[in-house]
This record gives sequence, structure tokens and C-alpha cells, in this order.
Amino acid sequence: MFARLMIALAMVLFPAAAHAQWKRATSDNFVVYSSGSEQTLREFTAKVETFDALLRRASGVKAPPAPKRLEIYLLRDTNSVQRLLGKGGRNVAGFYTPRLAGSIAVVPRLGRGTKFDMDGETVLFHEYAHHFMMQYFPSAYPPWYVEGFAEFYSTAEIGDDGNASIGKPAYHRAYGLILAKPFPIEQLLSNNPKMKGAEEVDAYYGRSWLLAHMLTFSDKRKGQLEAYLGAFASGTPAEKAAIDAFGSLSALEKDLDTYVKGGMQYRKLTGFDTKGARIAVDMLDPAQDALLLDRLNYQTGITEEEKSRVLASVRKTAARFPDNPYAIDMLVQAYLLEDKGDEANALNDRLIALKPDYSPALLRKAEYMADNANEAEDIAAHWKAVRALIVKANRLNNDDTTALFQYYQSFVREGVDPPEVAVDGLFRAYELAPQFGTIRFSLATQLIRSKQPKMARAVLMPIAYAPHGGDGAEAARKMIADIDGKGEKAPAADGKDKSNDPQKSPEPS
Repeated sequence: MFARLMIALAMVLFPAAAHAQWKRATSDNFVVYSSGSEQTLREFTAKVETFDALLRRASGVKAPPAPKRLEIYLLRDTNSVQRLLGKGGRNVAGFYTPRLAGSIAVVPRLGRGTKFDMDGETVLFHEYAHHFMMQYFPSAYPPWYVEGFAEFYSTAEIGDDGNASIGKPAYHRAYGLILAKPFPIEQLLSNNPKMKGAEEVDAYYGRSWLLAHMLTFSDKRKGQLEAYLGAFASGTPAEKAAIDAFGSLSALEKDLDTYVKGGMQYRKLTGFDTKGARIAVDMLDPAQDALLLDRLNYQTGITEEEKSRVLASVRKTAARFPDNPYAIDMLVQAYLLEDKGDEANALNDRLIALKPDYSPALLRKAEYMADNANEAEDIAAHWKAVRALIVKANRLNNDDTTALFQYYQSFVREGVDPPEVAVDGLFRAYELAPQFGTIRFSLATQLIRSKQPKMARAVLMPIAYAPHGGDGAEAARKMIADIDGKGEKAPAADGKDKSNDPQKSPEPS
């Protein structure tokens, strides 16, 4: 009896750790999710808004905020980030994933480490610089500058006093800059730098930062970077653009070796309103709160090894909210991940009945019908019904990139020429989500068919020379080679919408 009394008392005095509810902060450029304190969430959101303002001032961008806000997920610590990534996440401090429905970044809110660590804030600033470049400067840049630009701004420091700085040393690249073998300048400046192993990767990143830093601050080389980037964007071969702008590459390499040993400048910027960002914070409803990490798993990709565990978690949690549209939506996606299209469609119909104006469900229904169009008795009427669903979703939000892209793809999949309104929609989707490679390939293909090869080439260039481009970069380079050789040949396209294929791209650290 005494033991039971002590146990009961302990439960009162020391209750089980409460679930930390997820909160959402919305600002002009970001939607930030965190299970930490509201104050920390507000401070973080204000800081990234200041970083956006810093990038705008430093680069001269006057455009209003993009309609598509970047979603940022603040996980507790780096271990949480690495668990989300699975086997490939060891030593990753954070990552960024471009998506048609809206790009996301995942970083820890705790564990900043020393100045020599690649912490979550450094990764976020690096990745947002990439996101910002693609959004507001949709031109072609050499691979080293894409990374050099991001590394240059990743070391930004933002104070609470309205002051900020850019160009601070990249201490997290100290090994690659000082101890590793220098990355050869000719290879650094090439369109396809080949890196073998972690040491060469670190040296490449460090050298890219160093070259961007020197060309930004060196009076001796003033104006060379602008001339070089302009020539490269106009189609001048990489080596010729470099030699024309910088002169002797061996002399450039010697200058880099000297520059890294000397005292480096940085630039101080003042007058930022670090507390004036318009930030609205709200609590997620119980179903959204309980399923947030599962949703994040969906967004960032689930491996075959992870699938059974994640889907079991979704089903167990969603069962607590049997009539909640958000929970049903998650179950629909679970069926789709298991390739159970008919079951997913039946549950999706129930979701539409519960919530007739829910765009993702309408677009999924359209996708299911498109997948089964060949079984329809009246093909033309079937595709008309498909498009009616997409148009309804688009009217709910004119800037729904998935709806705009899916509408265009419906004509490609039917095997007919997309009308002007569909092509206009594809252009708008590209404006809204230029970070997403699938849109660029579709637009480039359309431009080639429309006898606009030069514009198609410009759309493909950022993919072709992306430092982590992989198979996509190779395909873009092949298309550009074909444009340069023949000018009008369009690649075959199956028209299948891969807009929700996640593209994890963790930064090496």
C-alpha cells in the first residue's frame, strides 16, 4: 500500500514528459515549424527574414517576396536531422529539398557547435542563398560560383542591433582551405569539376568560397567577376570566359594562395530592422501536430528500408483522428507509397466528400484519372473531366504550382498540343518554382517545340552546370548539345508528372 502511494505521488510530482506541440510561424518569405518555445521561434524567423533582407540589399534585388514561401523545419538537434535522412545522413547538419509544391529546409535549433563546425545556421544560410539565386537570378552560373556564392553568404553574421556582416571567414572550410591539397584552378573553373572523396569535396567548397571572396573584395581584380559571369551566361566556353576575364590562370591561382594567407576584409551593413518582421504564430491542430514528422518524411523521401516503419507510424497515429481531413490525407499518401492506387483513390474520394475544396485531393483525383485514361470509353470527355478538377484546384489558388504544371502535363499526356493558356501556366509555374528541375525540363522541351531554342538553352543552363546535378545535369547538357547542334529537336517526353518526387540534397560537412 505504501509503495502504491509513493508511485502515485511520484506520478503527480514528476509527470511523464509532455509532448512538445508544434508551432508554425509565417512571415513574408518563410513558414517555420518548431516544437521549441514561441520566443525562440519568433527570434529565428526574424533572423532569417533579416538574412533575406541582407541578400536583397547586397545583390540589389528590388522584387517583392516570392509567392512561394520557403518552409523551414526546426528539429531539436543534429541527431534528429540525421535520423530523418537515414543511412545517408551521417555528419549532415541540415539539408534543403526543392519541391514543386514548395521547397523545404531542415535544420536543428540546438547544438550550434564551434566556429569550425558546419552547424545548422551555416547550412541554412548556404541553402537559402542557393534558393535565392535561383528565384531572383535565373541565369547560368559556373558550378564553382554557385557554391562560392552560397558559401560566401553562409558566414553572414546578424546582430540584434540592426548590424550585419558578409564576407567573414569560412572557418567550417578551414581543413579544405589550409590543410587539404588545393583544388586545381583549371578543374575548379571547369563546367564539370570531378571530386573524389570527402577531402577533395571540402577543398572544392573552400576554394570556391576563396575565389568568390577574392573577386568580391580585391581591388586588383575589380570588375573581373562581373565580366566573367556575363561572358559565361552568354554561352562563352568556361575556360575562355575565365582567361578573358582573369588573364593567366596560373597567376590567378598564385593570387589565391597569397590571398588565403593575408588579412581578409569583410563588409559591415547597418540599418536592418531585426525585430520588425511581420510574424504570425499559430499552433497546429492535434492531427497536424501528431503527424508533422511523418509528413516531413513524406516530403523528403522514404527509402524502401524505412517504408514499413513510417507507414505503420502514420496508420497508428491517423487512427486517432478517423474523420480528420489531414489524417485521411496522410493515409491516402500511405496507399500511394505502397502503389495501391485504387485504395488511395477510394479514400481520396472520401476526403473530397468531407472537404470539397481541398486542392491536393482534387489534384490527386485528376492524376488518378489521367493514369487510367486509356480505359475510358470516351477519351476526350475523360480528359475534359480531368482538367475540370485541375481548373477547380487552380481557381482556389491561382499560384498553385502543382495545378499549373499538372494542367500543362494533361495535354502532353493526352498526346495533343498544349493550348496557349496551358503554356502560359507552365511559364507561371516556372516563375514560382524555378528551383524545381522537372519544370525546367518541361519548359525547355516546350520552347524547343515552339522554335525557341535560345530560350530553352537559358532555362536548362542552371541545371546543366549545377554542382550536384547528377543525372539531371547530364540530361540537360545533352539537350543543350542538341540545341547547339540542331536547334529544334525536342526530346521524347512521357508526360508523366513527377512533381512530387522529393529531391534531398544535403550539403557535405
